[in-house]
Amino acid sequence: VLVGNAPGEAGLEITITGPEIEFFCNATIAICGADLSPAIQQKPVDINCCVQVRKGEILQFGALKNGCRAYLAIRGGLDVPLIMGSKSTDVKAGAGGLKGRALKAGDAFAVGNNVQRPPIKDDVHLPFQITKGLNEIAVLPGPEVSFFSQQAIRTFLTTNYTVGSESNRMGYRLEGESLEFRNQASLLSSGVALGTVQVPPGGQPIVLMADRQTTGGYPRIANVISADIPRLAQLVPGEQIRFVEVTMDQAIVRLGTLQNCLKNLEDLAR
Repeated sequence: VLVGNAPGEAGLEITITGPEIEFFCNATIAICGADLSPAIQQKPVDINCCVQVRKGEILQFGALKNGCRAYLAIRGGLDVPLIMGSKSTDVKAGAGGLKGRALKAGDAFAVGNNVQRPPIKDDVHLPFQITKGLNEIAVLPGPEVSFFSQQAIRTFLTTNYTVGSESNRMGYRLEGESLEFRNQASLLSSGVALGTVQVPPGGQPIVLMADRQTTGGYPRIANVISADIPRLAQLVPGEQIRFVEVTMDQAIVRLGTLQNCLKNLEDLAR
């Protein structure tokens, strides 16, 4: 929205450590999400707003101040193939993006021309900020919540869980008090969604993320609401979360608030 690209246009996801990017043309960019101390020609630049880059300049990243993932958008997008309606990269399948893999030194992209509206003025910032500390993550009850004892459900909603070191884009493995099953009835594999919270036999929850599988055979105790997925995805191993149950109406209101923020930005660009 900041750079005026059409929805679904390709950008770069940058996790924890940023790259060094040289521009061979003038460009309008925006960096959102985590603050990785971006700088152009070694001069710090703001995140959550449009930034102008001149031909020959170099964008660098430094210390991670907060969050986990930064997102770089370039006006016009990146000229990569459209596969199954998406320009994303699926590293496990080796599809999309640049040869279906993570980027490495020496890779080059052409800038596309798929713009939808003018860029937002440079002095307008997105009203989103990542904060440190205990993160409350809202959930709705899952289809198999009845598989768990009342004590397990209380534990799930009242204790802190730590993001484990084995967490990745497929799932966030949480560490904390184990959740007890009411019974060990077998469960057929069922569909899972972004934010589904599964509990394997060991009792430690796993939150399924962007690169999740499509089905799973572990009981689904809850599902993180759509509005809180971006906040969850910004957590690094060692950070803590606490689940809070909300109603469907509350989840819809939270999502609507985010959508209204983006709509207001779009209105500014018109």
